Amino acid sequence: MIRGADMKFIVTEKETPVIGKKEQIYISGHPSDSAMFNTISNEILNLQNAIVYIDAGHVTGKYSSDEDRLASLSQMNLMVFLITERFFEAGCKARTLEFDYAVKNRIPVLPILLQEGIEEIFNRVCGPFHLLNR
Repeated sequence: MIRGADMKFIVTEKETPVIGKKEQIYISGHPSDSAMFNTISNEILNLQNAIVYIDAGHVTGKYSSDEDRLASLSQMNLMVFLITERFFEAGCKARTLEFDYAVKNRIPVLPILLQEGIEEIFNRVCGPFHLLNR
């Protein structure tokens, strides 16, 4: 099920019952890589009964204010970042705002490499993290 959220997120989840609260997972990356967001969301939902959020700004190009976005992100249990060469561009808010926010606020991050051979760049720019190579 996909529905628009009041926080300007696209929300995807399975319509299955859960005892307790579902994990909240946020997917981000460079806007040019947004075609992969739904694919990764579906892969996550095949493995985990969670609620997956994608910033609608990646689709529409209209982002909420940074403060509103960070307030929403503070509720996440995991932040997934799609890593391509574009992730390292100066204007990529996924790296300069969201990734930094997650690290500073100890929100677990899961970087997923979508391109071969950029592990060294990632570790040099972002620090030593475990990476998944899709």
